[in-house]
Amino acid sequence: MSQFVSVVMSAYNAEKYLAEAIESVLAQSHTNFEFIIINDGSKDRSLEIIQEYQAKDARIIIDDHENMGVARSVNHAIEQLAKADIIARVDADDVMLPHRLSKQLAFLEAHPEVTMTSGYCHLINEQGKTIGIQKLSGFESIDACKASLQQYTEPVICAQTCLMFYKKDFLAVGGYRHIWPSEDVDLFTRMVEKGSILVSPPEILMKYRVHGQSVMANRSLREKIQSSWVVDCMSRRRRGLEEQSFEEYLQALEAEPFWKKLNRKREHYGYHYYRNAGIALGSKNYGNFVKWLIPAVLLRPSYVFGKLMFQLKNRNR
Repeated sequence: MSQFVSVVMSAYNAEKYLAEAIESVLAQSHTNFEFIIINDGSKDRSLEIIQEYQAKDARIIIDDHENMGVARSVNHAIEQLAKADIIARVDADDVMLPHRLSKQLAFLEAHPEVTMTSGYCHLINEQGKTIGIQKLSGFESIDACKASLQQYTEPVICAQTCLMFYKKDFLAVGGYRHIWPSEDVDLFTRMVEKGSILVSPPEILMKYRVHGQSVMANRSLREKIQSSWVVDCMSRRRRGLEEQSFEEYLQALEAEPFWKKLNRKREHYGYHYYRNAGIALGSKNYGNFVKWLIPAVLLRPSYVFGKLMFQLKNRNR
């Protein structure tokens, strides 16, 4: 019998894209799965849409509760409801390609030492048009994953919406911590530190939607600081030190000189504007492209021109 999988999706006010996301899971070539869909206190038609699909497909399990945030919601679903040993995550505005589950399961079966895997994603806009490729799949080999603990100072990054992992490894680190939108990177990093092996073939398995409410398109300075706190926690753990609380980390940042705070804002907004310019260009919205690119260049000229030159070189290969 083929491997049984628990697919876990959390939805909060996701009615605009939810039906397409659900249908992409139900249309998988691998059919032996349960599909846990969390309605995390939505105030729109999300629950009604989920119930309509549940009435047509018995594999769907609804976890309906008041708003808890994605970290606590997914933790509850995996800890209390998921029956499978293998978990596949997917976001409520993204789209699985038809063979995603079958390909990932085959990869795990062929590589018994690997315990986590992800993949590349097509970047799509609100209309579903492809505007680029997201290549965040973690490590390309077991040795590279193991070496990351000694050689790298950056956290582990991969596409959460394309993540597949073993439930026992997730539970061993206590699941997600409630630090949106950095709960995913924090989880991957802690799991690898605990001994999980993350390896992903460089293959496109998902469509990741970029829109006004997505993390990629809309990230505040506080959320960026949360990401830097995750890095600080990682650094402290690897040096045998206790983590600082987020409040303690904020206090330490507040004590920094004014110029350093100003520079942090400059770097953040420069990166944010450049990212939005790229999204606009991929959607052929040239007005917004210019609108975002100009402030990005003014704030981080060397960063922007470096990225543009890199992209031009790769395009010409």
